[in-house]
Amino acid sequence: MTDAARQALELDALLALLGRYTYSALGQACLDQWAQEPLAASPEEAVRRLEETGEAVEWLRNADSPDQRNLTPLPRFQGLRNVQPATEQLGVDGFAMEAHDIFCLLEALERADETRGRLWRERARRPKLGQHADRIPEFGELLRELGGKILPNGDLADHASSGLARVRRQIERQRQVVHESLERFVRRHFDEGRLRDDYSTVRNGRSVVPVKASWKGQIEGVVHAASSTGQTVFVEPLETITQNNKLVSLLEEEQREILRILREMTEKLSERDEDVRVAVKTLANLELIFAKARFGYEFRCCLPRFSADELKLEWARHPLLEDVLRRKGRKVEPLSLRLAEGRNVLVISGPNAGGKTVALKTVGLLALMARSGVPIPAAEAVFPWFEQVLADIGDAQSIEASLSTFSAHVQMLRDMLEAATSRSLVIIDELGGATDPQEGGALGVAVVDSFLDQGAFALVSTHLPLLKVHAANNERIVSAAMGYDEATLSPTHKLLVGVPGRSAGLSMAARFGLPESVIARARAAMAEQDEQASELIGKLHARVEENERKQEQLRIAEQRLREREREILREAEQNEKRKIAELEKRFQHAVREAQVANSEALKQALEKVEQAEAGRRALANAQRALARTQRESTERLQMAASEALGKAAPATMVAPAAELREGSHVKLGGFGAQGKILRKIGDDRWEVQVGQLKMQIRSADVSEILDQAPKGFRGGLPDGVTFKPAVERDPSALQEINVIGRTAEEARAEVDKFLDEAALAEVRRLRIIHGHGTNALRRSLWQMFAGHIHVEKYYQAEAREGGAGATIVEMRLD
Repeated sequence: MTDAARQALELDALLALLGRYTYSALGQACLDQWAQEPLAASPEEAVRRLEETGEAVEWLRNADSPDQRNLTPLPRFQGLRNVQPATEQLGVDGFAMEAHDIFCLLEALERADETRGRLWRERARRPKLGQHADRIPEFGELLRELGGKILPNGDLADHASSGLARVRRQIERQRQVVHESLERFVRRHFDEGRLRDDYSTVRNGRSVVPVKASWKGQIEGVVHAASSTGQTVFVEPLETITQNNKLVSLLEEEQREILRILREMTEKLSERDEDVRVAVKTLANLELIFAKARFGYEFRCCLPRFSADELKLEWARHPLLEDVLRRKGRKVEPLSLRLAEGRNVLVISGPNAGGKTVALKTVGLLALMARSGVPIPAAEAVFPWFEQVLADIGDAQSIEASLSTFSAHVQMLRDMLEAATSRSLVIIDELGGATDPQEGGALGVAVVDSFLDQGAFALVSTHLPLLKVHAANNERIVSAAMGYDEATLSPTHKLLVGVPGRSAGLSMAARFGLPESVIARARAAMAEQDEQASELIGKLHARVEENERKQEQLRIAEQRLREREREILREAEQNEKRKIAELEKRFQHAVREAQVANSEALKQALEKVEQAEAGRRALANAQRALARTQRESTERLQMAASEALGKAAPATMVAPAAELREGSHVKLGGFGAQGKILRKIGDDRWEVQVGQLKMQIRSADVSEILDQAPKGFRGGLPDGVTFKPAVERDPSALQEINVIGRTAEEARAEVDKFLDEAALAEVRRLRIIHGHGTNALRRSLWQMFAGHIHVEKYYQAEAREGGAGATIVEMRLD
């Protein structure tokens, strides 16, 4: 794109229009930077920009819809300052940012964090925008650490540091001391007539009193300033100087603490300087995307497509013209055209002020907008990928360069012919104008044919008959005309594709008030052939306009048909909703009836469960009573055995006590029993298994150490001593149970039996392994534990014992 094309097609005016849709200084700065080089470098880049903008437009449209359920709020950009220059200061050693800059930067990071979350929630529906969320780092910890220390006005909050809070308390107390000192001074001297007023003020950072100039030498103190009239001097009393000095010293200490805090905050931000820059840049780019989206939404735009060899526009409007007319309550006339299949040149003719130039500018500007990734104000838009756009629009004469209008026009044509390729869009207003019509027409024909040979897309406007005839007779050129209303002698601004246009110069002259006699002479001077050609073109226009009217009627009929179709669909949808609502009503009624029946059945089942639970509790009480009885019997038997050992005559040791060890088989003296030593439990104390009885002995109670267990040895009591204990399991096997994979009912039954066995074995602490899953198994077991007779308390296991996948049960053994 040349500078001349950018200026002629008013691209900068469009970018200024986009600026109205930014919300913040950060977004405007991003737009200004993008405006320096707005065109995308490749079709892929342009398509990516358009897809992002399209997702943003859809988000805006959803936000305006009545149904906003499950809708994530739009990203907020309002009020953001341009903090990009501040981010460039990060990372400089020893540098302290201004408090206001830090506040604005933290505000931007907080907004970036919020935007990141909103984009993540919309990621499934808006994947292109969601990619921007990946670029925004997480700043939660940094914001919690630094947030709130700086107030919106740029002052540091008292709680920014304990040192700042302390020195500010001291400053307030010292100010009060100074104020009280000055008040005493004023009360003492005001009645003497030496003071101008009975108040104190501040000059040059010092607290002073207004003294009449004539008494200046009578007041001991330092003069800091005088009034503009010289009638009053502001004196710091001698008795207040020391207090003022202390106040100034505290204020300086406050500034040092503020500087330290700001430097520390700057260092914290500098530790993540690259993340901060990326977040701010991404936030600015997102605001630019949403600015384009708001423009597209308000101007009812479409997303253009790119094609290899087709230029197509349906109901396209010039955005700048539409903006102007909209403010006046008027509508812009849309245009539609198509260039494809080797017909790459459009020649537009028609009356002056009929809209030829606007049509050229519309196509050229929309082509630049598509290349820039901006939505197009049209119903449909298709463009080839134009690597350059060349434009010659308006009067380019230059007195300084000694160029006439035609000379400047010819130089532009030369430059365009040299630069044009098959990837170029060429736009020329009034081709061959400003010179002799015959020569200008011939020049126009040659230029148009050259662009055809180069394969460039070209749009030209002209009044020259030779060029209009050439366009009408060349199958590779599309003719178009701007409409003209013969009844009102005024242009309609409609683009009629397929026919040449009438210049209607004499009619326009009559409309603008040229004398009728002059118009009559002009018509008489026209050649008969020209008059006939004009009449023929007029008839063609009448036919085209009639076709246009019929097409418009057809379009309206189709639109009404579509509206009726949508109405039928809405009625069908409403009927379907009514049917569904009726079915839901019936379903709810059936559910309520089922719930009532289920409640009654559940009540009966609960009564049976309570009866069964009462029976289970009774059985458990009986089992506990039996266990106590057996425990007491065992204790009595152990006491009897011990007494028997004590009364027995000492046995002669066949081996020293040192030979006793775990696993030795021994014979107990006097008692006559044989057993197995299980473990040593103290100095000269051993635990012995005698049959199913465990007892404690000393080495003196051993009469014989057997090298090996006697044949068929099982250990037992002496003849005549019998005891039959309850069936018992190894206590170590009763410390945990695994019910993973069981149903809730199966698990409750197994654990209930396990608790009973553990109670009989006097195991105090159990681990129940039930796994994580949906926690249904855990909830069922905990309900049982809550009312179980053997359970003292229960709680989740620690992480090393299984965490939430296991429960610890402490047993009630009394």
